[in-house]
Amino acid sequence: MKNIKLFILTAIAALMVAACGAPVDNKPAVNANTANTNTAKPTAAAPTVGALLDMEKKAFEAWAKKDGKHFEGLLADNFVGFEGGKRTGRSEEIKMITDSKCEVASHTISDERMVPVGPDAAVLVTKAAVEGTCDGQKIPNPMTAVTLFVRSGDAWKAAYHNQVAIIDPKSPPPAAPAKPAADAKKEAPKNADALSAAAEDDAKTAERASDDLTKAVMALETSGWEAWKAKDSAKLGSMMTKDVAFVDPMGTAHFGNDANLKVWADQKCDVKSVALTDGMATPVLPTVALLTFKGTAVGTCDGQKLGPIWGTAVYLKEGDAWKLA
Repeated sequence: MKNIKLFILTAIAALMVAACGAPVDNKPAVNANTANTNTAKPTAAAPTVGALLDMEKKAFEAWAKKDGKHFEGLLADNFVGFEGGKRTGRSEEIKMITDSKCEVASHTISDERMVPVGPDAAVLVTKAAVEGTCDGQKIPNPMTAVTLFVRSGDAWKAAYHNQVAIIDPKSPPPAAPAKPAADAKKEAPKNADALSAAAEDDAKTAERASDDLTKAVMALETSGWEAWKAKDSAKLGSMMTKDVAFVDPMGTAHFGNDANLKVWADQKCDVKSVALTDGMATPVLPTVALLTFKGTAVGTCDGQKLGPIWGTAVYLKEGDAWKLA
């Protein structure tokens, strides 16, 4: 929850999977005097929307207070931040929160909805209303906020967070004035060296996705964009989980395979070409991958010219196949 700026988030989602019951242990009772060296490590209980909402509210409060210490306990080791095409890791994110130039007068969170991603991950989608400024600019208000939580031992950690400004299509915000070129020395933040060191530390310690994973999910994401361009609903439906969730560029969240297919079918789009670049995948869990990328579409939708966007997508592995969640 670093400095909040208007940006586009294309696909954040999750699949609800039925959890299997714990196997019954039919072994005889162990003598109480016998040391048990196979004691299972404690694991976090299955999340509830209330529990995750409480974590989200506390995180917003800590962000408003620039309390980086709180995020040291909240963010997963392989946390990924992504804004304006720049990926950040755990330590860099914490540093940015601590040194942010945000002044928050008030904030509220509502309209919460949780979508499990298998037994060990869940996405929380909320509506955030924030009154304040970052770097002297008014914070977009309201926003759709998305956090991907993952089970980590006996706790739940945040592996990804971002937000999308909710825009009224009838009253789009005016384009921000271009900033004049400035002397790099004058513009460089005081904490540039610390940020650089943090980024280097993240690069050394964070789990990096294999080239094979990035290629696999980028190929799937590209195929999905191609299917959208061709208005191939059958193919799109087969590539997504049943409970797929999607936050569109206007900040509206859509839940479920059928609902999303209807939204895309109802669009009046004339797309000439699509292209995806700058992809990088992170294995958040063995069966959950987070993909960040740049997507470009040439054409129009509902009379509006399309342009490049920075996207984030969550993929869930079902058997041997990855599906867009």
